Amino acid sequence: MRASGIAVFALAIGAFARGADTGPGPASGPSGVTLAYMDPSVEPGTDFFRYANGGWARTAAIPAERQVAGVNLELDEANEARLKAIVAAVLARPDVELEPEARKLRDLYAAFEDTRSILEPAGAVAVAGAKSYVERSGIRGKDLVAIACGANTNFDRLRFIAERAEGGEHREALLGVTIPERPGSFKAFCALLGPRSITEFNYRVADPEAAQVFVGVQIRDRSETRDIVRKLRAAGLKTIDLSDNEMAKLHVRHLVGGHAPRAHTELLYRFEFPERPGALLRFLNSMRGDWNISLFHYRNHGGDYGRVLAGMEVPSGQRPAFRRFLDGLGYPYVDESANPAYRLFLG
Repeated sequence: MRASGIAVFALAIGAFARGADTGPGPASGPSGVTLAYMDPSVEPGTDFFRYANGGWARTAAIPAERQVAGVNLELDEANEARLKAIVAAVLARPDVELEPEARKLRDLYAAFEDTRSILEPAGAVAVAGAKSYVERSGIRGKDLVAIACGANTNFDRLRFIAERAEGGEHREALLGVTIPERPGSFKAFCALLGPRSITEFNYRVADPEAAQVFVGVQIRDRSETRDIVRKLRAAGLKTIDLSDNEMAKLHVRHLVGGHAPRAHTELLYRFEFPERPGALLRFLNSMRGDWNISLFHYRNHGGDYGRVLAGMEVPSGQRPAFRRFLDGLGYPYVDESANPAYRLFLG
């Protein structure tokens, strides 16, 4: 296995490693502000750059093979090492442990090693079929031909590859959870999930007593999924593991929604949340306890900011307080309550 090939392939499908913080890759470093990099002897109003970076500038050395140095370079190198480790872990798994989609992804890498091109999924199927035939038949010393083209790969298809890789590598748990339909239960449910990164959240108010939530959670392996399911059930929440449910992964996750005749005071807003753990809880903790969340849709797409669509039931007399809540939240938002798509399919 060529390390350079792994690096190039990993960078080409960087979303494949989205959020992975476990496994054979390097451990995550500390987060926050490195005080030693600052220079408190300088007034920030006089020279903010020296105030924030003076300590680092006094000791930093530019590597001979580089033209610059800095935190971005450190992040790039750490990220490349992590991506290489994740791809290597995929290649180390025995074929018998791989689901069909995961095997296809592995064969994408094999084709990349041979041709330095990223195949479209259909091309990967041809390679996977040829390899499967070799394994079943045991033939040796023969030439096999697989028709595999790469011209149809685009960013949409790479998104598909990354999403299916998460499931194939057991990096994402998909759960169907029933929680009480009352204000505050949404926040209590998120607290049960703990500091884990939520990759997807779909919900629409329907039943007056119970709310069905489709949620994706970033995990280390299958054992963590079982731990989460046990914890939620112990808290009295009916929970179904949908991680291996093809219909749920391909269709249901996109269909959670519909009209809500009971949500008479609903307001609909789009938000941009910073893509980091805790952003959702901050949003929920800032809300008044008597404002019920009637719709919520979020999917992690690997960007710096997550796009969230949220419906909240706010009585007309509390609208001024609600606007103050929005302005104090610090997240960009757009009022979509009059959007014709909302009226037609969700309102």
